[in-house]
Amino acid sequence: VEYIGEGAFGECDALVTIVLPDSVTEIGPRAFDGCDNLTTVMLPANLTYLSDYLFLNCISLRNISIPASVDSIGAGAFSHCTALTGLNIPAGVASISEFVFSDCSLETLVFEGNAPEIEDKAFYDANITAYYPEGNETWTGDVLQSYYGTVTWIGIDEMTGIAPGADIVFQGHLVGYTIDPGLIHVIATYANGVQRRLNYGEFTVSDCDMSTIGIKTVTITCGEFTIQVRIGVHAGVEWIEINPDLYPYPESEHHYSNDIDDTQIFT
Repeated sequence: VEYIGEGAFGECDALVTIVLPDSVTEIGPRAFDGCDNLTTVMLPANLTYLSDYLFLNCISLRNISIPASVDSIGAGAFSHCTALTGLNIPAGVASISEFVFSDCSLETLVFEGNAPEIEDKAFYDANITAYYPEGNETWTGDVLQSYYGTVTWIGIDEMTGIAPGADIVFQGHLVGYTIDPGLIHVIATYANGVQRRLNYGEFTVSDCDMSTIGIKTVTITCGEFTIQVRIGVHAGVEWIEINPDLYPYPESEHHYSNDIDDTQIFT
């Protein structure tokens, strides 16, 4: 398969995860428009363009990484993606079209290279913290604009370390399923003191036995940095109780701060 046509999977509610082979080099506009339950997308490594309105109205999409091969992002590509909180823009991206992130829940955007050409209204009605390489001369005042949204621009330096987010333990991992990296909170620190949450695709998670309920330990790796964190695996709609004597952890890591007396209860 080399080409996926326009609107190919439009409004396909059964689609939850899609992994596209590297043989795919082109995806038509609106290919995934209105896929309400789509949460995770792995794009092919040879894709060069994210077409117009590619993920429009994908209201559950939260795990996606733009391949390094992409050089431009079409109009409205992530418009109305109301579950997407973080995304990295690879160094090769040279242009971002209008309305790409309009009415999107995106909280953090990380630019990895030179400043791309950003069209007017690219961030229309969005509220985003955008990070860019500090000291890169292409990031001028003319680029660091709001584009009809609310954009806070922050320069970042060399990464100096990573640490688990405060609420990393109880993040809704279902027994029998694979780990959802989008639910793992990892905080990066930079040489200039800036801290931010890493986005999907920036770190890897070690294998973990997800067949049983309980607290699991996994290894997180980001470049040269490695940490171990704990995640909660639960039964979904069933209630389970975890004895704090068997699964002790700091109160600050507990996602439900009111349940820390004799047993920890979560769903």
